[in-house]
Order: sequence, then structure tokens, then C-alpha cells
Amino acid sequence: MAISVVGFDIGCLTSYIAVARGGGIETITNEYSERQTPRLIGTAAKLQHVTNVRNTVVEFLPLIGKKMSDASVVKERSRLLYPIEEAPDGRVMIKVHYNDGVYAFTPEQIVSMQLTKLKTITESVLASKVVDVVINVPTYLTDCERRAMLDASRIAGLNCVKLVNDTTAIGTAYGLYKVDLPAADQPPRNVAFVSVGYHSTQIAIGAFNSGKLKILSTACDPHLGGRDFDEVIFEKMAQEFESKYRLKISDHPKAVVRLLLECEKVKKAMSANSQELPVNIECLLNDRDLCSKIKRADFEEYSSVLLSRFEQVLKRCLALSKLRTTDIHSVELVGGTTRIPALKTLVTSVFGQDGRTTLNADEAVARGCALQAAICSPAYRVREFSVTEVCPYGITLVWDKEDSGDQAMTVAPENDGGFVIDNKDTSLEVFPLMHPVPSSRRLCFNRRGPFSLEARYTHPEDLPNQNALIGIFKVHGLSCKPGEICKVRVKVRVNAHGIFAVSQAEVAEEYEKEVEIEVPDDTSNVKPDNTASKPMEVETPNNGDVTTTPTQPSAAANEANETAGANKKLATKKTIVKKRAVRYKDLPVDANIMQFSPRQLSEFCEIEGKLYEQDELEQKRAHAKNAVEEYVYEMRNKLAESLQHYATDKENSDMSRVLNETEDWLYGDGEDLHRQAYVDRLNAMRILGDRIENRAYEHKNRGPAVESFERSIVSIRKVIDSAAEGEDTYSHLTEDQLKQLQQSLDQSEHWLRDQMRAQSAKSLTDDPVLKTADIVSKHQVMESVCRPIINTPKPAPPPLAPSSPQMPTENATQNNAETNHPAPDDVNLKGKAAKTVSEDKTESMDVD
Repeated sequence: MAISVVGFDIGCLTSYIAVARGGGIETITNEYSERQTPRLIGTAAKLQHVTNVRNTVVEFLPLIGKKMSDASVVKERSRLLYPIEEAPDGRVMIKVHYNDGVYAFTPEQIVSMQLTKLKTITESVLASKVVDVVINVPTYLTDCERRAMLDASRIAGLNCVKLVNDTTAIGTAYGLYKVDLPAADQPPRNVAFVSVGYHSTQIAIGAFNSGKLKILSTACDPHLGGRDFDEVIFEKMAQEFESKYRLKISDHPKAVVRLLLECEKVKKAMSANSQELPVNIECLLNDRDLCSKIKRADFEEYSSVLLSRFEQVLKRCLALSKLRTTDIHSVELVGGTTRIPALKTLVTSVFGQDGRTTLNADEAVARGCALQAAICSPAYRVREFSVTEVCPYGITLVWDKEDSGDQAMTVAPENDGGFVIDNKDTSLEVFPLMHPVPSSRRLCFNRRGPFSLEARYTHPEDLPNQNALIGIFKVHGLSCKPGEICKVRVKVRVNAHGIFAVSQAEVAEEYEKEVEIEVPDDTSNVKPDNTASKPMEVETPNNGDVTTTPTQPSAAANEANETAGANKKLATKKTIVKKRAVRYKDLPVDANIMQFSPRQLSEFCEIEGKLYEQDELEQKRAHAKNAVEEYVYEMRNKLAESLQHYATDKENSDMSRVLNETEDWLYGDGEDLHRQAYVDRLNAMRILGDRIENRAYEHKNRGPAVESFERSIVSIRKVIDSAAEGEDTYSHLTEDQLKQLQQSLDQSEHWLRDQMRAQSAKSLTDDPVLKTADIVSKHQVMESVCRPIINTPKPAPPPLAPSSPQMPTENATQNNAETNHPAPDDVNLKGKAAKTVSEDKTESMDVD
């Protein structure tokens, strides 16, 4: 089975699927042949959004990984048209009506349903199992939200190989195909990416070299997107409608959805048209119509606050990159909302150049995710391309101070030297803003017992939800002797997903180890004094390697060494001394983070599996019901047209009655039944209808089948007649073979003649006696008997007897001699004879 390389772009409004196949990246379509799949769990759900507003969950990505008390959830709740509530643990729960009951799902479960839908679409297109995927996330997502996305992928039965930031995916789609990027030893090409989607704005500046991308800076506004511009038009239209009819649209969810959809259409139209455009909706509320107009200039005036926020995000990203506008090579625009002319104007104003649209504005993120999946997959060979991300927020580590005040600490990046922190400090920013990731840091603490580390974001005011806590990590298993201080090393890391974790904690343990050394042999009668010098420290890491650090030797040892150096001829001997060694032991770390436990994930996976099975049953039930309805309308039309000559009056009357009864049943008692009820109903109708359709089928196909059969009979008869006349082509056939041909031919002719005679006595409304399948079967039997005989190859002719060689005669010898030694008078004759021989040879070659 081929390994699937898949990238999912989970947007707030729509989703895209990109796969690697055929040597490139392809965006696949769903069951409606659309490249984009709505975030309402598919196109089918979108079609019923207006009629089922309260039970259609949309825009659920902003709720993932958050608590009900978060500021962003409080702000988002006013936009939602479906009910949400607070769970016992403070999480957000979404209430829906399902299977005649009320259920509450977490946003993670809703996202997993969307992932399951995308997974099903991909598997149907690729015809293979999909497990490993790369999923996009907005750049501004916090640690809790990123963990929630991983939980959602696990619930959907997917292995998320990597969470890729939107801007990084766009940079990958841009840089991997570029062949003109600067070399590694040359100044990089700086490119700005401006992505404005339905929900948020994300800006990033990346430095490109050949095969390498380094993100220099990112800036985001999680609450500035296409829907905010839609709401600007919505508020204007709602005010006009309320002032005219004294009706408030916001109190009626269906009217809100219809008006928002119309505002989105008008916004898109204004991007290509600066003239005044109509806004018309019939029967918007209480049979009242909305009739208004708007033009681009007014729209930009209404959106002045949003445009100012967009400009600030652009400037903040440029400032964080520490680049000038002249250092920017180009600006790439991505996302549907970037088509608004006012946003393009601001991009030109800030960066000093027009934005480019060389990338697919809608599919760039999905294609970048698929490329990242191909890079991670061992089944594909991709051009080398490394990506260095940055921390969108600074991360600080906080700990409790030891009572004794003795807590000297060092901090070091991986494979780098450490630096000492003041003993009075109880916090440290381990990963500053825009720090490259993935990255690790190692901290060393002097502690007397178990302790806790609290990871927080450095600047809560920069967060979308202002919840600064990442998690609390407790280090256990530390047991120091009374009066002693243990040295604890803690390794913290931000991984490729952008998730912070305490990846390792270990304590140093000292022990004595015997080491063999060489000493001068001039004191052979005196036992070596092990206390003459201090023992050496031997640090033993976890991998078993031993690092020896010698201490200062005593004066006696120095004098002995000098004597040994002066007199190299002095003998040495080996002795065993005890030295201190250090080894590190792993300590357990308990993480108190906002993430589902394995037991909860298992429960959610079970629920998702049951929901998926119910969806499959419902799809089969719907298909069975549609098949019944389709058969009713199709058969009714056929009885009036193509089948009217093949049914008796009674059959036509009975069939019409059954069709009418079935139609009434479908919209009555059969509106919502199990699948088997529709299957049984369809089979009952087919008992009557198939007889009529079979007559039409036989009448249509019987003639061509008989003609083909008769042509074969004529062909075989010609072979028999040719053999009887003695033609050379079939002269090799034996009498038994010809007799077998004649017998098979006679049987076929008699059967066909008898059956045609019986069929000719039947009318179109009678069941056929001679069926097409029987004709084809008899035809094949005759061909299987006769054709092998007819195609029997002729036997090869016997080989010719070899002829005996003849001795040359006397005259021939004399003629040869005369030819070899011609007389002077015979020169012309010789030339003539040579010409004749040459012509004879050429002619012979032509014959051959």
C-alpha cells in the first residue's frame, strides 16, 4: 500500500486538502467536486445552515483549547448563533441536538469531526489509508491551543507529524520551488508574507537562502479578518432595516445568517467594482424585503478602524524584523480577504512596494503543509529545505526560592556554554520573543527536595486570551541527605509543534570509583599515601562516558613529578586510587497542563467511532431512501414514454398505482424509517417494473445479437464449402474436423431458427422466449468449437533432398582459363561479358 503524504489546511471558514502524488502537489476535491470543504463538517452541512441555524456549528476553531472565562471566548460568544456552556473543568462545551437528544461536545471533538471528514475525502480519492498528516495552525496559537489541536488529531485517528504555522507553510510553498535563491554564503532574500483570512491576520517576514528558510518576525491580529469587514456592511444594512421597519435583525438568527451571506457577496463584488452596488434580500424578516446600496468608498470609510489595525500589524512585523523597507525583496499576498483594494493600498504604503499574488491565495497553506509532509516522509525524496521558526511569545520560567538562599543556578542552550543567574532571582525568560525554535535550554538548580517550575508567557497583554499560564511542572524523586544540597539539571524545550515542555530532569549523584594510575617506583618500600592529594572528580553522564577532572596535587606530589621528569630512567609502577565520580539519575516530572488525559482521549475516540458509524448508517439510509424516490420518478416517466409499448393496460395501471402509493408513503409514514424499509419497498416495486423493462431491453438488443450470430454461421459455412471444393487454404482439414464443423453449424442453425419462430409469435407485451443472453451463450459455444478447427495451421512441407556436386568438364576449364587470360583482341568482349554477369547477379538479389 502506498504511503499517503497529506497536508490539511483547517481554516476558520473553509478547509483544503493537498496531497503529494505524481511528482507534485495536488489539491483534491470533495464529494461535491469542490476544492474547498466548509468548516460546517462538509458541503452538505452548509446547505442546511440557514434552515438549521441553532444546530449548525460554525467558527469553532477560536474556541479550541480555551476556558469559558478567557477574554477571547467572552468576546467570541456574542458572535455565535449556537449555545455554549461551561464544563466542570472550566472548558467550553458546545450543545447540539443529535439523535433526538441534547449532547455537549468539546471544541476539540468538533475539530476532530472536521478532520475525520477530511480524512474520509482523502481516503476516497487516494484509495489508501491516511494516518500521517501535517496540519496547519495559526501562528498566534498558544501552547494550550496547540496541544488541543494534537488531541483533536488523535481523536480523529490521525498521527499529526507536525503542526505548521500558516505563515511557515506559505513560506515553504514559496521557497521550495525557487531555484534563484541566494547561496548559503550570500545575503538572504527577505520576503514578507501577508495572510488575511476569514478570522485573523498573520504577517511574517522570512529570510531565504538556497534550501533554507529562517523566519525573522511574525505579527498577528487574531480578531481581524474577512468576517469583520462583513460585519461592517452587516451593521450598516441592519441599521437601515431597523430604522425603516422597526425590526431588529440581530434577534433573529436565520435573518442574521442570510444577511451575513449577502454582505460577503457584496464585499467580494466591491473588490472588483468601485461603483455603487445593490444589496437586496427578499422576505428577510416578517415578509419585509431589504433593499439598499453601497459603494467601495463608503465601505472603506466604515472600515477605517479595521484598516488602521491592519496597518499597525504590518508596521509591528517590520519593526520586529529589524529590517528597512529597502531590505524587503517582495511582499506576497495570501488569503481571500487580501483581495480588498484598501488592504493592498496599505501594504504598498508600509512596505514601499505592491503586494504580489504569485502564490495561490486560497491553497498556499495546504500546499505548504503537503510539502512539509513530503519532507518528513521517508517515502519521498524532496529537495533539501530546512525551516527555522520563532517563538511568537516570550516564555518565562518561575520557581520557588530555597529557604537557605543557596540556589546557585546556570542556564545553557543545548550544546552551548552556560551563564550564571543571580541567586536572588526566582524567574528567567528562557525563550525570548522571536527566539528560534525548535530549541532547548538546560538549567541547573541546587535543591534540597522536590520543587516545581511554572512556565508562563512573559507578556500576557500580547496574548489573544491573556491567559499567561502554560503549565506547572513538578520534579519528584529528589531525596537529599540532611545538610546536603543536590544538583538538579532540568532540560526545557520548545519542539517542532511550538509546544513547551520540561523534557528531562536529573540529579547528580557522587560515588567513589577505583582508578589505576602510574607513580614513580623510587618509593617501592613505602606504601602510597592516598591522602597526599585530593581525589579527582569524575563526571559520569547517563550514556556511561566518564569525564575525569584532576584536582591540584600536593607539594610532595609535585616534587615527585619533578624528580621523575629530571630522571626519566626512574621506574614507574601502577597503583589503584579511589576517586570521586558523578553520575546523573533521571527524575520523574509531573506536568499539570491544560490537556486531555489518556483516559479522556480514549473516551472521545470511542464516541467519535460511534458517531462515524452512525453517519455511515445514516448515509446508507439516505441513499436507500433517495433510490426509492428516484425509482418512482424515473419509472413514471418511462411508462409514459419508452416503456409504454411493453406494458399491458393492466400492468400500466398497477404500476402507476404502486408508484403513487410509494410517493405518498415517502412523504408520510416513510419519512424517517430504517434503511431496510426502503430496500424492501424498492424491491417490491422492481418485481413489477423489471418485467416491463426486461421486455424493452430484450427487444432492443435481440436483433444485434441475432445478426452477429448469423454472420458467424455464414462465415463457418463458407469454410466448409471451400474445403469441399478443394481449395488449398483448407485442404489440410481432415474429414473428422469437417464433420465436426458441420455438426456444430447444423445444431446452431436449427436452435436459432426454432427460437426465432417461437419469438415471432409473441407480442411486445409478452415475456420474451428468445433472450439476448441465450443467443450470446449459444454463439460463444459455436465459436469455441469451430474456430480452433478453422485456425488449425497447415503442416510444414517436407525438406528438399540435397543435390550432389558436379565435376567441372574440360571445356569449362578451358573457358575459365581463357577468361582469366584474355587476348588483347578480346578486350571489348571481356567488358561486355563482365557487364552481363553483373546484371545477372543484381537481378538475382532483387528476386531474393
